[in-house]
Amino acid sequence: MSRASSLLDKDVSVYASTSQSTGASSSDAAFLSRVLSSGTLSDRLSALTLMVQASPVHNIRALEGLKALAMKKGGKGEGLKGVRAIVDWWIGGGAPERKLRYFRDQPLLHERRTDAHLVVWYFEDWLKKFFFSILQVLESLLMDQLPYIRMQAMAFIAQLLTNKPEQEQNLLRLLVNKLVCGCLNPISMALNLPN
Repeated sequence: MSRASSLLDKDVSVYASTSQSTGASSSDAAFLSRVLSSGTLSDRLSALTLMVQASPVHNIRALEGLKALAMKKGGKGEGLKGVRAIVDWWIGGGAPERKLRYFRDQPLLHERRTDAHLVVWYFEDWLKKFFFSILQVLESLLMDQLPYIRMQAMAFIAQLLTNKPEQEQNLLRLLVNKLVCGCLNPISMALNLPN
């Protein structure tokens, strides 16, 4: 696994130098850097989302930045905006159409395994763990004092469950526990969740 990690680090370095010399102009990179350091919340969310959409494997730091914004405790649901960006990316193509697998569950001894396989498998392992951490963020939002934030968290969980059911047992656990505890009115909850 350490070999895969070092291969990914090397690949990220190559990607960064190549994107500056070919795809993205230096002014684009400077603009993104400026937005990330001093832009508004919406601007930072947009910049991070663009980076992740360009190449998630090479922008793990951008995904971590989105998670940091999702964990933000703001008076106006700032964390919800970060969660919404992650959920939208996840449902919109960020996650594969199959279940993610841990690195240890990959065919590591296969004769045709290449370094590229190791990089992708390492990222997939990281992404599976990242998704679990997002579920933990959603779980904390379910405990928020504001009903609006709790309802939004329930809606995100329902969207994830219906569209990309990675870790569906945990998603179902979160939904059922919230409905059973009586913290939300189940009838209003059912009316407000997406079909």
